[in-house]
Amino acid sequence: SAQAEILYNNGLQLLVLKKYALAFRCLHAASKLMFNRPKLWLRLGECCTASYAAQNSLVSSVVGHGAHRRVVLPTRPPTEDVAATSAVDNMASLTSDVPTLSLPFAVKCFRNALLLSQQVLETTSKPREDTAELTPDSSGVSLEDSLELLRQKALVNLAYAYLSMNAPELAIHTAKELLSMPTCTPAHRFLVRSYYAEALCLLSRSAEASVHLKLNDMLSLADAYAREAKADTAAVHANLHVNNATVAILQKNMPQAEQSVAQAVRLAPTSRHSLELLVYILLRKGHSNKAMQILKEARVVT
Repeated sequence: SAQAEILYNNGLQLLVLKKYALAFRCLHAASKLMFNRPKLWLRLGECCTASYAAQNSLVSSVVGHGAHRRVVLPTRPPTEDVAATSAVDNMASLTSDVPTLSLPFAVKCFRNALLLSQQVLETTSKPREDTAELTPDSSGVSLEDSLELLRQKALVNLAYAYLSMNAPELAIHTAKELLSMPTCTPAHRFLVRSYYAEALCLLSRSAEASVHLKLNDMLSLADAYAREAKADTAAVHANLHVNNATVAILQKNMPQAEQSVAQAVRLAPTSRHSLELLVYILLRKGHSNKAMQILKEARVVT
């Protein structure tokens, strides 16, 4: 209906404006009539993952003044436990018509997007109204290509959600599925290889992770991702160096880790990920004062 279309378009606009909670409510309301559109479920899931990513911060707050000024660190762990968050999400759904903006719900959304896109592909020979938004547009993109790209986006986000929920095995399975697709774009390949490597590290398989983070391969993929995401190339390269530094630390190769962190900080001096690892290395070397100074100044990091 027209109302559902308006809600859907409002949700997309709010998502672009990074108002994830409002976007989620609009898209969820639209889903009551547009439940068979894979792109809607993709956007609903993106609201959840984007909201989760925005909540991660190196410093929770800074309190006091002068000699009494103190840095407050986050008290919540950086990842969500699959079983615990699923239970909370299920309880919340019993008391509200709108589900919780959470990673478990994001997983459901991305799975729905994958299932529906496959169903649409299987029925492309029959014209259907619910595939209207995926029909060829002025750029000449075919329905099949649109659905293929949608599936890639869903798999990338699904791997991220699993990784954030501390489910590395599921993240690896999802990453393998995406990497096996011949049409996987360089940007998606960069992201999913990064997630793949992180999942391997969580499973104490850092030697395998280093294979997926080789700079010769990843730098060109990082450039493609930066162009597509309209992100700062230096910041993307910095994150790649952070990942390599993490692998080096797990392999007890501290000189290599320090070198990678130095490159990351040089490329992106205010990057939260770069500073987190720099603080860790400083603490390992016994430079607690320098580490504390970085934490105090990290309130400017976004």
